[in-house]
Amino acid sequence: MSKILVIEDDISFCKLLEKFLVKNQYEVSIAFSASEARSAIKNESFDLILTDLRLPDSDGIVLMSEIKNSHPESPVILMT
Repeated sequence: MSKILVIEDDISFCKLLEKFLVKNQYEVSIAFSASEARSAIKNESFDLILTDLRLPDSDGIVLMSEIKNSHPESPVILMT
């Protein structure tokens, strides 16, 4: 089962996306901020990372750059 990290501060959209992905047989972890995402990425590996462009504590592009520097093999998709 593929593991996906969803980084999204809009709780209702995040839960909707999580429900869709779980229904389609993906294992999903959620982070509501860049700091939560950084912790999750340190502790687990993910097959895909979906991140919002605007986060309360960071910019999605900056976060994507950090992820690509530390985990270049992990695909990252920015959502707006």
